[in-house]
Amino acid sequence: MAVSSYHHGDLANAVIAAGLRRVRHRGLDAVSGRELAGVVGVAPSAIYRHFTDKDQLRAAIAQAAREQLARSMSQPKARTVTKASAYARFRAIGEAYIDFALNEPRLYAAAFADCQPSREDSPSGWNILAEALDALVATGAMPKSRRAGAEIVAWSAVHGISDMVLLPYLQSRLKSNRKHLTTQVLDGVMRSLEITR
Repeated sequence: MAVSSYHHGDLANAVIAAGLRRVRHRGLDAVSGRELAGVVGVAPSAIYRHFTDKDQLRAAIAQAAREQLARSMSQPKARTVTKASAYARFRAIGEAYIDFALNEPRLYAAAFADCQPSREDSPSGWNILAEALDALVATGAMPKSRRAGAEIVAWSAVHGISDMVLLPYLQSRLKSNRKHLTTQVLDGVMRSLEITR
């Protein structure tokens, strides 16, 4: 096993980074503290000075996967936010979410594992989405009356199609139409929330 180097005092981050690499290849359930200790070149007991148990270690790795998803969703903000730029940014966030799920299926699955993080996500995909929705309202691209609960509408749509395309029994039917499906789902979100250019 290759030994990764890490800066003194940064073992927790080195372990999480190694955990993310393992998740990419085998999924979150296959991650163990003993294996990660070998990867970063420390005794397993050293890892558990930073994480109380295997569940907390996996929760930290899941959170890191969720933060990677959020970073993929981050879209540059235009200097001057217009109706068209707010519309384009919102749509790009949805496309990025679906692309992340399809390009990083194990990280995507880990991001939504049933575990409790010890801190708030940073960055937060939810906050990125909320800011984009606020910009739509501020520019007149979405009626203010549609703003309440808009995160649920948008998130459930892109999460739903992402999950569907990853299902083994639907992959052959849906994966070849990925771009078309993404367009259909995002068009549906736009109609539902009355978002216009």
